Amino acid sequence: MFPSTNCLEDANEHRLPKVNHFFSVDISLEPTSRKRCFTSITRQINTKSIKDVHYCENPINAFHLLSRFVRGWSHVFDSIWCEDCDVDRYSVDFNLTRNVVEKHIGRWPSKIDMDGAANAIIRLWSFYQLDMNKLLNGQILDTQAEPLSIDDVIYITRYADDTKRYYEEIEWLKELLNRNDVQNNEHISIKVARFLAAAYYKYGMHSQAVEVLEAFSNSEHTGLIRDLRFYASRATDGSKDNKKALKPAAISREDRTYMALCRGDIMNSKKQSKLRCFNRDTRIPIYKSKEEVVNYFPRVSLFHDVIGEEHIQLLKQIGQKLFQRSMVKSENQVTYQEVSDNFRVSQTAWANETANPALQTLTRRVSLITGLDATYKDVMSHSEMYQVLNYGVGGMYNPHRDYLGYTLLTPPNPVETIDVQGTGERTATWMFYLSDVKAGGATVFPKLKARVPVVKGGAAFWYNMKLSGQVDSRTLHAGCPVLLGSKWASNKWIKESGQVLTRLCGLNIDDIEILPTK
Repeated sequence: MFPSTNCLEDANEHRLPKVNHFFSVDISLEPTSRKRCFTSITRQINTKSIKDVHYCENPINAFHLLSRFVRGWSHVFDSIWCEDCDVDRYSVDFNLTRNVVEKHIGRWPSKIDMDGAANAIIRLWSFYQLDMNKLLNGQILDTQAEPLSIDDVIYITRYADDTKRYYEEIEWLKELLNRNDVQNNEHISIKVARFLAAAYYKYGMHSQAVEVLEAFSNSEHTGLIRDLRFYASRATDGSKDNKKALKPAAISREDRTYMALCRGDIMNSKKQSKLRCFNRDTRIPIYKSKEEVVNYFPRVSLFHDVIGEEHIQLLKQIGQKLFQRSMVKSENQVTYQEVSDNFRVSQTAWANETANPALQTLTRRVSLITGLDATYKDVMSHSEMYQVLNYGVGGMYNPHRDYLGYTLLTPPNPVETIDVQGTGERTATWMFYLSDVKAGGATVFPKLKARVPVVKGGAAFWYNMKLSGQVDSRTLHAGCPVLLGSKWASNKWIKESGQVLTRLCGLNIDDIEILPTK
C-alpha cells in the first residue's frame, strides 16, 4: 500500500491547479484528444479529496484517489509526451508539477499501490463481514463514498485472481453480474460472466462455470462460445466437482477468535461485568492515573489521558519524517533478519529521545504510572526508543507476541541495536494511542478474549514476562485492521535489565503480582 494516503491528498492538491490552468488557457482553441483528456480527468477529480483531510481514511476513497493517479493520470502524461505531440510551455509545466509531486510524496503511485488498496478492500470486506451490495455502492457503516465503478470492481477481482483468492473473486463477480448497469450492457455482462466462469473453473467447480455461460448461449461472442465448450468438456470428464461447495479458506480457531474480537462479537458479558475503572496510585501521592482494566490475569489495562496534544504532534512529526514500511522478524536457515510482509501492514519510525527533552518527560510519565524504570540510554538502555506507527487503509498486525526470546541469561540478540544489546527481554509493553479511529483498529488478545479500543490520548499496558522470569504466551495480541480512519500509535518496550530492583522475582514459579483492583 502507498506509504501515506495523506501524501496522496497533498499531491492531488498540487496537480489540480495545473490542469485547470492548462484548460483555462486553451479553452478557446480547437479541442484535441489531449485537451479532451484533460477536461475529462479534471471533471472526475472530486474536490472533496482536497478539502477534506479525512477523505482517504475511507478505503473506497483511497482506492479512487490511487486510481486517478495510476490509471487516469497515466493517460494524461502519455498524451502530453507522445512522440508526435509538440512540446509547449504547458507540457513543460506539467512535467515540473509531476517532479514536485514525486519529491513531495517520494515517488509517483504505481500499480503496486493500487493492488495494495484492492487487497485492503477485500480484507476489510471479509474480516468485518461487510454487506457486499452496500460496499459496491460506496457505503461502509454510516459513511458514504463514491460507488465502485464496474472497472473498479473488475480491477479488484483481477487482483484477487492474481493472488489465487478465488472464493473472494467469485463472490465479488457474482454481485457485479447482478448489478443493473452490468445486466443492461451485453458486452460488459459477457466480460464479467467469462471472468466468473474462469474463477469457478480455477476453484474446481466446473459445472458452475458452464452454468454461468449457458445464460448467454444465444450470444455469438466467439470467446464465450469457446469457453463454454471447454468448461462443458471438463464438467463431463468424470470429475467430482459437483460435490464441491463454495466456501472461504479454512482458518484456525485462534484466527476466528481474533477476527470475532475485532468485530466485538465475543466479549463475555459476565467477564465484562467484573472489569473496573479507577484512579490508580503512583509514586507521587497527588498524581493518580486513570486505569481501565480489560483483563485481570494477566493484567491488561488501558490508561486514559496520559499523553497530550503537544506530545502527540511531536511523535507524529517524527514519524512522518522517518517512516518506512513496517518489518517483522523472520528466521531462515542462514540468517535472522527483518522482512516486509503482509503479516503487518503499517509504517514505522523510531524516535530517539536522547536529545529530546519533551520525549524524556513522556518517558518519566511512563515510569511514574507503571512503577518500572523506562529510562532510555545510548548503551544498556532500560527501554527501547519510541516506535511510531501509522496504520492507514486496512492497516493491521496479525497475532504475535512482543517478547523476543533473549533474556538476561542468554547471549545478546544479534539483530538488536547497540542501545539495547545485552538488556534482556521486553518485560512490558506500553502503547500510546495518538489518534482516534472511526471503526476497527482495536488491540485484541485472542487467548484472553480481551479487547483494547483505540482511544486518543490513552495507552495500553501489559507485562510480557511473568514474575518467574518466564515469558507469558498468553499475551498473544493483534492490531485489528483499520476499517475507517487512520490509526497512529507509539510503542515503548520496557527492558528486563532496568527492572531488577523495581520488579522483583516471585518466591514461587506461579506467583503473580498484586496489583490494585479498585
